[in-house]
Amino acid sequence: EVYYDPRSVADDEPVRSSLHAKCVVVDAERVFVSSANFTEAGQQRNIEVGLNIHSEWLAKRLIRHFNLLHEHGLAERAF
Repeated sequence: EVYYDPRSVADDEPVRSSLHAKCVVVDAERVFVSSANFTEAGQQRNIEVGLNIHSEWLAKRLIRHFNLLHEHGLAERAF
C-alpha cells in the first residue's frame, strides 16, 4: 500500500505539506527510511542516506503513526 498527504497536491492549501523521507515497513518487523528520490539527481548526484532497520518495535510504531494520519485524513491511499 502506498499513501500520500493530499495537502501536498491540493490547489487551495495556503501551505503545502510534504513528507520528504520515504518510509517502507515490511512484515511489521523491518523498516527502510530514505531521503532519496527516484530521479536522476536523487540516484546519481545528491548525497542521500537510507537506513534499513530490523526492529519490530519501530515498525509497529510507524504503522500506528501512519494509520493515525490516515484516520485524520492526512494520508490517502494512492494505490
